[in-house]
Amino acid sequence: MELREKGLIAVVSLQAVILTAARGVNPDTFWLGRISAQNFMQVIRDLIALLTHRQYGEGSLLAKRLAGNAFQCDSPLPRGIEQPPLFALHHSARVMVIAALTQVLLGSWGQRHLEFNGPVVEVGIPPVE
Repeated sequence: MELREKGLIAVVSLQAVILTAARGVNPDTFWLGRISAQNFMQVIRDLIALLTHRQYGEGSLLAKRLAGNAFQCDSPLPRGIEQPPLFALHHSARVMVIAALTQVLLGSWGQRHLEFNGPVVEVGIPPVE
């Protein structure tokens, strides 16, 4: 299996987990440890906001730096919008954002096993008791 395929499987898996968490089902502990669906969705919303924010509506998204080479997207971004909604982005840009989100959540494990080729970012979120 090619590295891109492994990364794509991880991205699609995260999308499935997000969908089930949006429906109120607690996510698998693989992603963030023991956490409620509601808290998981809040973390996802916060991270997507960070990954898609653009100062003064210009420049590239942080997601572009973190997603890795296999998930790069050159589609144009809306101008003058600091926080473009995820649904308003081109489909390839949405995949890039979810790939960056996957990289952030998996951290060094994802770097070693999926070779996203982006910088490693670790999220230290304590589990819900």
